Amino acid sequence: MKRNICRVAALLVFMSTLEAQALKKVEGTEKFQEMTLTQTVELEEFEQVKLKSVGHALRNKKVAFMDFKVYVVELLMPVDATWNQKAADFVTASPSGIQMSFLRDVPADKMMDAFSESLKANQVDTKSEPVQAFITAVKKVGDLKNKDVFLIARKKSDKTDSVLLLIPGRAKEIISGPAGWSDGIMKIWAGKAADAGLEKMQKELFK
Repeated sequence: MKRNICRVAALLVFMSTLEAQALKKVEGTEKFQEMTLTQTVELEEFEQVKLKSVGHALRNKKVAFMDFKVYVVELLMPVDATWNQKAADFVTASPSGIQMSFLRDVPADKMMDAFSESLKANQVDTKSEPVQAFITAVKKVGDLKNKDVFLIARKKSDKTDSVLLLIPGRAKEIISGPAGWSDGIMKIWAGKAADAGLEKMQKELFK
């Protein structure tokens, strides 16, 4: 048991930088919720991997009796991938990503709570080191502002999964851990819906 814990700890890499980060992306001509949708995104953190947008939808959140628009979500897949709109395939796809373009201000603790609820709804071990590091990173990037773009991408290898959190011009975090752990992060959007807003969003993204 002790050896396994040490092994996980050794695999876990948590990096932070204050250097302003640019997001290399090509925008299309289509607009959705007054946001210009993305064609491709290039991630130098993952060896210049290029992803394409394969779907988009609106993320709502109901508070009391009112629905609030939170962000436009875009699914990102490899440029040569054939997208079948299956949620289960998105959960395991690598590389892949989620791009959130915010339509309102969202405090960091609210964002962290929303992600935590989805992780728990999908029975993801929130006490594991990489998942805890992910939740901490979400809080660390700070409050999300209207028109902010928040990118979460991941890349898998035989022994290690890496997850990138990027807010252009402000923050970048890379978290690495044991193979397979990042599937749980993708379930925040493609797994069991933790609320009605996520469920409605998934109906637009997946078949």
